Amino acid sequence: MQYARIARLPWLVMACLLLAAATALAAADPVGRLVAVQGSVNLRPAGASDWRAAPAGQSLFPGDALSTGPASKAAILCVDESQIKLNENTVLVLKAAAPSARLSGGGLVPVASKAAPASLYDVPKGEVWLKNEAERFRFELSTPAMTAAIRGTEFVVRVAPDGLSTVALLRGALTLFNAQGELPLAAGELGSARPGQAPTKQVLVNPAHAVQWTLYYPAVADTSLLVGEGAGPAATAARQALTTAGKGEVGRAYAAMAQLLDKGLNDATVLTTGAYVALMAGEPEAAGRWIAAARNREPQSVAAACLAAQMALFENRLAEAAALSRDVLARAPDSALVQVTAGLVAASTFDLPRAKACYRQALTLDPGFTAAAVYLARIELGSDELEAAWATIAKALAAAPDEAIVQAGAGFVRLGFRDFKAAEDFFTRAASLDPGLGEAHLGLGYVAFSKGKKARGLEEMLVATLLSPRLSLLQSALGKALYQNRDFDKALATYDYAASLDPRDPTPHLYKGIALTDLNRPGEAIREINASIAKNDNQAIFRSRLTLDRDLAVRNADLARPFTLLGLGDWAYAKAVTAVKNDPLNPSAHLFMSSAYRATRQRVGASGTELLLFRLLSPANQNTFTQSNDYTPMFESPYLRLQTIGTAGVWSNGHGAYSASTEAYGGLPGLAGDLYGAWDDDAGMREQNSGTRSLYGFGQLKWEPTVRDAILAAFTTNDTQTGDNANASDWLYQNSPDQKQAFANRIAEAGYVHRFGPEATLITYAAVADNVWNWKDRSYNAVSLGDNTAPAQEAYLQYRRTERRFVSLQAQQQLVLGEHTLMVGGDYFGGELDYMRKSRDFYTYYGRLAEDKSTRWHYNPADRAGSVYAMDYWKLAPGLIAEMGLGYDAVASSRFGWPDPIERQLVSPRLGLNWQASEDHTLRLAFQRYLNTHTLFQSVIAPSEVAGFPGRLNADDASTISELGAGWEAQWDDATFTVARLTWDQVINPQYDPYASYDRVFDVNVARYMATLGVNRLLAPYLGLSVFGVAKRLLPHEATARRYPQDDFFEADGALALNFLHSSGLGAGIGGTLVHQYYYDNRYQNVFGERRTETLFGLLDARVSYEFPGKRGFAAVEGKNLTNTRFTYQREAVALDAFYPDRQIVFKLGWYF
Repeated sequence: MQYARIARLPWLVMACLLLAAATALAAADPVGRLVAVQGSVNLRPAGASDWRAAPAGQSLFPGDALSTGPASKAAILCVDESQIKLNENTVLVLKAAAPSARLSGGGLVPVASKAAPASLYDVPKGEVWLKNEAERFRFELSTPAMTAAIRGTEFVVRVAPDGLSTVALLRGALTLFNAQGELPLAAGELGSARPGQAPTKQVLVNPAHAVQWTLYYPAVADTSLLVGEGAGPAATAARQALTTAGKGEVGRAYAAMAQLLDKGLNDATVLTTGAYVALMAGEPEAAGRWIAAARNREPQSVAAACLAAQMALFENRLAEAAALSRDVLARAPDSALVQVTAGLVAASTFDLPRAKACYRQALTLDPGFTAAAVYLARIELGSDELEAAWATIAKALAAAPDEAIVQAGAGFVRLGFRDFKAAEDFFTRAASLDPGLGEAHLGLGYVAFSKGKKARGLEEMLVATLLSPRLSLLQSALGKALYQNRDFDKALATYDYAASLDPRDPTPHLYKGIALTDLNRPGEAIREINASIAKNDNQAIFRSRLTLDRDLAVRNADLARPFTLLGLGDWAYAKAVTAVKNDPLNPSAHLFMSSAYRATRQRVGASGTELLLFRLLSPANQNTFTQSNDYTPMFESPYLRLQTIGTAGVWSNGHGAYSASTEAYGGLPGLAGDLYGAWDDDAGMREQNSGTRSLYGFGQLKWEPTVRDAILAAFTTNDTQTGDNANASDWLYQNSPDQKQAFANRIAEAGYVHRFGPEATLITYAAVADNVWNWKDRSYNAVSLGDNTAPAQEAYLQYRRTERRFVSLQAQQQLVLGEHTLMVGGDYFGGELDYMRKSRDFYTYYGRLAEDKSTRWHYNPADRAGSVYAMDYWKLAPGLIAEMGLGYDAVASSRFGWPDPIERQLVSPRLGLNWQASEDHTLRLAFQRYLNTHTLFQSVIAPSEVAGFPGRLNADDASTISELGAGWEAQWDDATFTVARLTWDQVINPQYDPYASYDRVFDVNVARYMATLGVNRLLAPYLGLSVFGVAKRLLPHEATARRYPQDDFFEADGALALNFLHSSGLGAGIGGTLVHQYYYDNRYQNVFGERRTETLFGLLDARVSYEFPGKRGFAAVEGKNLTNTRFTYQREAVALDAFYPDRQIVFKLGWYF
């Protein structure tokens, strides 16, 4: 019995070990997934000795081995983000992989996966391509002759039957080592070693050839031009191979064609068919060989020429592709295949109108040519022709429902409609039909991001770029996915990689510019954004229209930010003007312009117009109302952000200034919201009664019930109480100690936008407001009553209440007709001014009331304004845009204290010319004449400027304004920009004459002549220099000068500012301003009755700021007028703001959640 127990012991131990091994294997986390297979691909699980067929989608575990047979390939995505491709006759052993935290929970990497110290791969034989740019962990790849230690790289390793191992390093760096030595390898070098020998290296002569077999060649062919109805065994075999490939068995089809053509067959049609199958199988070397043979055999072969042009195009030999396409198009213009090939070549140079025409002609010639339909639908999608794209792809779906590329195309069109469920179904179907189609996984990535599943989205993007590693647009999408997952360095590297794949594509430059702005690297961001502008003909959404999604999240990014962060507002304004001229219907351009207006301290009315247009036209998503306090979301997805900001400041007299605000904004695809509240308490710079207290609230909601309709709703409330804070630019002004003001403003807004298509948009907007202003004051004076020599005391009490109620109704139709962009609109403004004034004037003499007078006025004058206008932006030639507009304005504008409104009517011309004389120099001319209708009360949606010269001058409503301007903008290099402008303005502002009868109106007529020069310079990627000079002469009409002698003056200003922002979040700025005013009119006196001749003063401002890591908030200290300079500055009537003659120091602290 004891012996039996002992005899059974080894069996029990073995059983326990096997059970433990099985348990360990079952508990092991996967190291990767087999994404795609072509031909014969087999798996040998860890610990097993037999091989079995490996299907696509197979999970791979530590120790698993994969092998490929002849004419076979495999693609693997590993948990460490390694993208691996196996060529034919290759064995790869996956020993271990360190999981990436970014992929955790996405499907490939479990949430609680166990980390490995390093990734280890073994290649006993064959050829492997590997790409992994992750720098955070180390991985090694070993061969029989050497081991490669890798950190962030792309390479191809080959192991010959005799053990000779070579590594062609394409990007990054690695180290080769074995027992005989160690050798560092740089990009563009080829390292090699034989078993028992030290590694050596040499220059990699043709890096592109090393990865040719990994590329995706989406070749297009017309099978009727291939084997057609040809007879004979070879033609029959070729037809069979095409049928086999069409069923997804591309590897078997290629093997059959290779066997057939290796016999020396020289039939051009069969050779071309073999080349087409070879391209489908990812065998470009064989395809190129067979195409050359076919063309030698039959130089006039249409199919061979088309495939040769397509292959040159896929390998970025654009000139050769264009020449081949032109030649075959001249010979066979009635071939659908020739037209599609011409369309592909045109699209590669971003000539989308020509590409679209070619695809349409191909479908006319052959309505069943599904490839033409797919490519046409893509261009229509990129141009926002959603209904047309769906109609096109629907026909392809009906004709070829089992083609993966058609299913993927349908998915992208449904994605454009925000129909995420249907899009996901189409993408899933496409991936099942062809696991090697990268675009299907790209689409699944977009769907995942729309649901907020960032890890899954990144995983799908990695699969897409694994399957199609040399497509720039896919790499740009991967860069966005990495950025969304907060892997900034890798995202930037991926954008650079995408740019290197297609140097003409603006997309990666735009995305990188947005990322660099977020990362506090504004100088580099400016260069990238300027590059995207240059590569896309100055369009406002500076990205390729060949992208497969509508990029709606990116369209709400503020492209002015990197310029304004370094104080380069003039540069930003010039770029924004060019963007609006080239694409007036694009909301991105209007956001660019609005921010640039604010950065250059230009007219508030014009800035409000551009911001209103952006709010109405922008896509509804989480970025619509962004405050730029987070890393920009690059995909539409659910998002919520909260910020709170507090400030504490002090004037030189010790008076405090405090404020606090809270804002929550965010959204999801098709919906955006923003809620803001603020409190302010500022005691003011004067010793008494100059303080302000306010409560402000604002909320807005944007909803897109369909892709063609958008609804905007907003509500604003503001309650403010102030003392006498008038004449803030005059230190000598003695304000009233008793004046009190109270403002209560309420406004509700609603907007509706309908897009009939990408070239026709209707905008409607309405606002209702109720603004109340209560004002009261008292004054005391010593006066004489009659013959009494002793003075009496006069007390004068005043009270005014004004309530202005109005409604604003506006509509505008935007339409593109060829080279013309038309804007036709109308505007109605109606309301009334409820004006009530009471005063009491009484006198006391030795404590007794001697006289008491009371008066009361109550008027209800109407406010009415109406405008109609038409504007044409006409592209006369490349770089030359004319603006021609005509309008009619009619105004009845009330004046405080008068019972009747002032009425004016005017025909309003607008003429402009924008000439980009060269790539770096632009000239602009403008003339405009108009009536101010309701600029002071409500923004309008009519165009805000002509040729970069803003309208909406800050003058009273009913003012007639004439403006003439000329400007020269020059970008001398990628770091220097200058702008020079000459302007003439005339403002005729009608007012009631307080010294005559109640109905007499006189015109305040002032002309302004102004010259400005601005210089913006990037001194370093983190340092910007801004220099600005202005000389202006205000010349009032003689009748005006008699009443307002202060309006007759000359002014010269100079400003210099340095702004610094480091990637660490540390920022600083210092600016100086010198102002000189000379007054010509001898009648101009200060508040003490003294003659004023000139004013000369200088100001110094500075700030220091720091953004907390991870964009969790900021702290800043700002100082204005640090030298505490006292002065009296004469403001012109159209000034946006003024200089303050007192020092203020403000500390700000913000938190973001």
